[in-house]
Amino acid sequence: MTTSQANSSGGPQYKTPPKPPTDSTSYLAAGGDGIRTYRYSHTVGMDDFSGRAFREAVDLALGRDGMIYLVQRGTPVHRNVSVKLCNTDEEWFGDFGEYGSEPGQMVWPAGIAVDSRERLYVTDEWNQRVSVFDTQGNLLDEWGQQGGGDGQLDRPSGIALDNDENLL
Repeated sequence: MTTSQANSSGGPQYKTPPKPPTDSTSYLAAGGDGIRTYRYSHTVGMDDFSGRAFREAVDLALGRDGMIYLVQRGTPVHRNVSVKLCNTDEEWFGDFGEYGSEPGQMVWPAGIAVDSRERLYVTDEWNQRVSVFDTQGNLLDEWGQQGGGDGQLDRPSGIALDNDENLL
């Protein structure tokens, strides 16, 4: 599998991602400061409908200093979509998110990435867009519309940044 980005001539340029770890207790993660390998030590979070709990977690991004940014879809009945903020030491920093289709709101969030400036990129399959937030939950930017043409999105889900901070 390779990732693609445009090169200076406008054509695709392919990069081969690093090979995954060979043992079952390690995994690769791409964060704002590059790709890192982690080993499992413990579980963070619990299953509940609000607060420190994770309900229907779908993706996470790792920031600086052990920060974890987790996207939760919640349940259709409770409409509790959110981005949860905690760290690997299990310190809780809160969450943000509101259900809906207005700017900054989410209906079916699917992916999250964080850049070196700690901006959070959240994809929303229902709203057909990417929203960019600061770590306090303030909307910084938003783009996307449904379609198959240039610059249009068709149920955007996973999102990542390469080492040069190009969105993939």
